[in-house]
Amino acid sequence: GSDPNRLPNIHVRGASSVPTGAGGEVLRRDNINSSVNLPTFILDGYEVGVEKIYDLDVHRVASISLLKDAAATAIYGSRAANGVLVITTVAPGEGKLRVSYHYELTPSFPDLSSYDVLNATEKLEYERLAGVYETAGISLDEQQELYYRKLYNVVSGVDTYWLACPVKNAFGHKHSLFIEGGSPVVRYGISGQYQSMPGVMKRSARDRLGLDVELSYDMGRVVLFKNTLSVARVKGTDSPYGSFAEYVRMNPYYPGSDERGRVVQEVDTWRDRGGAGGGIRDNVVLNPLYNATLGSSSESGYLEISELFSAEWNIVPGLRLRGLLGFVQKNSTSDNFVSPDANEFYYYSFEELSRRGRYTYSDTKEWHVDGNATLTWSKESGNHFLHLALGANVRSGESRGKSFTAIGYTNDRFRDIGYARGYAENASPSSSVDKERLFGLFASVNYSYLNRYLFDFSARADGSSKFGADNRVAPFWATGIGWNVHGEEFMKDVDVVSLLRLKANAGMTGSVSFSPYMANTLYQYDKENWYSTGVGATVTQFGNSSLKWQRTRNYDAGADVGLARDRFYLSGRYYYKLTRDMLTDVTLAPSTGFAYYRENLGDILNKGYELALKWNVIRRDNLSVSLTGNFVHNTNTLMKISNALDKMNKRADEEQQDMGVPLVRYHENASMNTIYAVHSLGIDPENGKEIF
Repeated sequence: GSDPNRLPNIHVRGASSVPTGAGGEVLRRDNINSSVNLPTFILDGYEVGVEKIYDLDVHRVASISLLKDAAATAIYGSRAANGVLVITTVAPGEGKLRVSYHYELTPSFPDLSSYDVLNATEKLEYERLAGVYETAGISLDEQQELYYRKLYNVVSGVDTYWLACPVKNAFGHKHSLFIEGGSPVVRYGISGQYQSMPGVMKRSARDRLGLDVELSYDMGRVVLFKNTLSVARVKGTDSPYGSFAEYVRMNPYYPGSDERGRVVQEVDTWRDRGGAGGGIRDNVVLNPLYNATLGSSSESGYLEISELFSAEWNIVPGLRLRGLLGFVQKNSTSDNFVSPDANEFYYYSFEELSRRGRYTYSDTKEWHVDGNATLTWSKESGNHFLHLALGANVRSGESRGKSFTAIGYTNDRFRDIGYARGYAENASPSSSVDKERLFGLFASVNYSYLNRYLFDFSARADGSSKFGADNRVAPFWATGIGWNVHGEEFMKDVDVVSLLRLKANAGMTGSVSFSPYMANTLYQYDKENWYSTGVGATVTQFGNSSLKWQRTRNYDAGADVGLARDRFYLSGRYYYKLTRDMLTDVTLAPSTGFAYYRENLGDILNKGYELALKWNVIRRDNLSVSLTGNFVHNTNTLMKISNALDKMNKRADEEQQDMGVPLVRYHENASMNTIYAVHSLGIDPENGKEIF
């Protein structure tokens, strides 16, 4: 789409956590990038991040399951409050060598039809009638000069459609190759992928290159070993044309280039009384296209290597032990250079010329180890079926990042770090180290009688290093019942109903998508203060050893109906999710020396219903056609919030008047998705700003 490097923000049955800015920073509603409400992603039994799923080759996917209710997600306990997306890839088949190739062409077109904008003549006349050129305190000659300068552009044929300037039609290409084969004992699979995905914003792109090698060994169906080595390389390039919003604000009577076709930086000058003390000031209108002619660039990417090993041991019929161990290492980089001639440095004074131009670099190296072991036992006796499972999982990871910002470049041809004048003002290189560990034990039981009456129960205990020392371990549970009504004697004569299942479940799940050190007291070395005994340190975060898990109570009820041998399928669900002990910031008095600290204070309620419809129009051996529809309704309510959120709301009220998009606010008994606005009283003809 418009930005191929923007990761999706996915919510399953509403949000169970409140995304907030660092240190109480207000958030723009059009730019909420938070991972606290993302579901957990499980790929072939291992937990992965959203970026791995975003860059996954869809031709390698065998099945996708979205687990939403408590009974389905309880096996993942502390990671299941936001749902779990389970993806299984295609396993290599046995037999002779087979080679499969897929090519995919993905066109993307910018749709500007929803913008109904005035042309140059209409816009200038609209401004004249609105009194824009009747500014108090400016002489009549100056007012006429402002108007006739723009009128000259209009009669000269200037009518720039700025919305189309930074966009283009984009065509993405994907190539996938899969080689598989082997015997019943040894199987192999090799897959390769290359994808070029340009965005509709000019010169934006995301290129992917991946290789997977899978090998499995089956010892007489008693012991099965499987190993997968994956290497992925991704490079993203942001558009040098900047934000699309800049072009929306441009007037059609502004020329994008001069008579020779050269893109100019200054397209117009406005005069108003917005200067100091109400004095006259000139506002230069800068051309957003000018930045694209410079040497600015913004690139990011990562290299990821994963080694995944699994083993299954069928001890005796019905008793199986399965273990998985995965190691993932990922190196991410971000490289951003802004030319000293860019528009953002236009207003720098003569004394600030040596600070124009900026180069920002960051590098993050992270690794994760993910392992789990599960012992299962199944027994069928007459009309009874029983399945038991015991297991444990462990996850450990570390992330090390470093970054710096250099300023002061003479031009955009000499952009290496060695040409910079120095680091950003009052700044220096920074680094960070994040470590986290998670350990869990779980048990589950599933029972069915006559395959009509179903019951399941699961329980687990998880411990995480992210929470306070007094509450690092938390219990989670889930239970569910089901009734296959279509299996009853009284339903055998009802031929039209092929499936009728009623089910309900309840449980408690948790979430660990938070900062690894939020419960700890943190110190920062003061590099400006050195003493004879060493460098000084200041406390930057007040810890809370009692900080406990944020947990979500889930209640779910629904029915599945199949008609005419499942030619028509209907599934309905009603859910109720109440998140308690929400992790929020609590504001402290300035005399304490801290702005806030983390506490379990706040509740969020999500409730709603889901309806899925499917019609199998054609079902043949070599042809199938089906139509599906999904309807979802969610009601989100903040039941309780902290005083830190009240403080953030007040800051949002103060800063909203200078923002072109709504700022996020959180109020009790209101939805997190509520957009707050006030009635407009029109445009102030003196300064062109909206009056409220």
